[in-house]
Amino acid sequence: MKNPPSNSPAQAFIREWWSGSAWWIALRAGIFLAISFPPIDLPFMLFLGWMDLQYLLFTNDEKVARNRRLLLFTSLLLWNTLTTYWLLMATVGGGLAAILANSGLMTLALFIARAIVKIFEEQLPKSRWDSMHYWVRPLVWIPVWLAFEYGHHQWDLAWPWLTLANAWASWPWAIQWVEITGYLGASAWTLIIAAWGYEAWVRPVVEDRDEMGVENIAVGSGPSSAPSEAAVGVKSIIVGVILLVGPVSLSLWLDMNRSVEWVTLKNGPSQDVLIIQPNRDSYEPYGGYSSVSELIDSTASLTTQAITERAQRLSTDSLSMREKPVILWPENTLDGALTLQSVEALQMRSFALQWQAHVLTGVGWIDYDESLSQSRHPSLLRTAPSNRTYDVYNAAWHITPSREEPISTYKKANLVPAVERFPFAEELVRLPFADRLPWTSILGFGRGDEPTLFEVEGGQYVAPVICYDSVFSDWVRQYVSSGAQWIAVLTNDGWWGKTIGHVQHYDFARLRAIETRRPIVRAANSGTSGWIDPLGDRQLMSEYGEVSSHWVSIPRQTMGQTFFVKHGNLMGRLVSIWVGLCLTLGFFTHVIGTHKRRKAGL
Repeated sequence: MKNPPSNSPAQAFIREWWSGSAWWIALRAGIFLAISFPPIDLPFMLFLGWMDLQYLLFTNDEKVARNRRLLLFTSLLLWNTLTTYWLLMATVGGGLAAILANSGLMTLALFIARAIVKIFEEQLPKSRWDSMHYWVRPLVWIPVWLAFEYGHHQWDLAWPWLTLANAWASWPWAIQWVEITGYLGASAWTLIIAAWGYEAWVRPVVEDRDEMGVENIAVGSGPSSAPSEAAVGVKSIIVGVILLVGPVSLSLWLDMNRSVEWVTLKNGPSQDVLIIQPNRDSYEPYGGYSSVSELIDSTASLTTQAITERAQRLSTDSLSMREKPVILWPENTLDGALTLQSVEALQMRSFALQWQAHVLTGVGWIDYDESLSQSRHPSLLRTAPSNRTYDVYNAAWHITPSREEPISTYKKANLVPAVERFPFAEELVRLPFADRLPWTSILGFGRGDEPTLFEVEGGQYVAPVICYDSVFSDWVRQYVSSGAQWIAVLTNDGWWGKTIGHVQHYDFARLRAIETRRPIVRAANSGTSGWIDPLGDRQLMSEYGEVSSHWVSIPRQTMGQTFFVKHGNLMGRLVSIWVGLCLTLGFFTHVIGTHKRRKAGL
């Protein structure tokens, strides 16, 4: 029996909203997704964007079906372009490649989800499918997308910038529970609400319209298994309220309790940290100076000025009684290929002694390591004229105010694909004839594999995180699991100019603060420098494009390790297993169904 179309204002609006051009739906989806992210900060628009994507993914309407791939790709391309256009500021070719590749990978993930759904639809009896498709679809496509986000953190083409959880970084009060789930919890919450909105509100209305002969909309459409009035009735509203209000209420409760704990920690002993923002020209060798040594002298002069000005605000006795401060210089401050025995390293040691401070700085570091010949393909080995093997790293040094202690080092682990490291080099070099390529010229930086902690004053452990590292949730988690008490992000966002890139980079670190409940102090070459408390709230944001220095006090005592820090990304592993099962079941279901149809045809 057909259900007459409802004339309620809400349903009339829904009917009209999804009656427009398919291209308009695709374009507005991309716009909704883009304005969800910083700096516009409207994360709730993700719900609307993903309802549009579900419509494009599952409708059988001929206007969409004949252009489905292109419509979805266009929508995702627009999202990627509007949100990460600033990549073009660093390199036009690389930026275009990244935007196109990521859009393509997103489209592929959605079509994998659709393929699995279609297999189940084709193999199940129609009456059974009609009674269960409203929950089967979300149980397939949501885990597929979450597995895509999780996997996109793990491989050589990793680009997790548009992870849905990042859109919520500017609304930390709403997602405090990521200390339990990690970032994937916020992504899952977003998609579950979007799925509820589509299945409970949009699908029944457009199916009513289809039954009246307007057009055929949904996968598996036909007479709806539940009347429209029930779908948009009290039960659906209650479910929606629970899905929305429940997690937000939990977040506010956690925020209240963690705030009390944070106030107590702030009133305890603290570590003085000096953030230096030198604002050097990222495109000029040595930041526009004639040598690395001159660059060090200039940055040291800014540091000395900040220390002197602070000393003038304190009595000499008070200054001498204070613990040794920590000074943060950004990524690439030591803009060269330096060794630990170089003149510049001795120069840095002299300044650390002069200031009686721990200095953490970004550096281009040459590390001579004979063990590389045991672990690397010969074509990937760099060899000095002396026949010593070495590699070049985007690294961080920790110089202590002591002549006896050696310089501690950290090698950046998460390298920007293509820009900092040639993807899949270790695998590609084993292909026939590939070893003839000039790999040492195109390889890029060496990759670190250990989250090294720096020990500063009073037995504190600091996590040195370099630029792109900070968007990798599990990498930062490993630091805190190993004992890090606060996180120092050393970055150079000057490559992108005054675009939205540096704002996004700063805000995404707020998720790391909540996941680990650790303060994050950020030193950026051109900005934005500052620090974030364990609640994800901004405590300091510098002006972009200015030379500046900032003193901050970081509590020495820390909150306990979170569930996420202790147990890792359980949700990522679970959705990966679930998607693997769905793919396996879908494959065998398809094979068996095809065999039965062929047999029946004979």
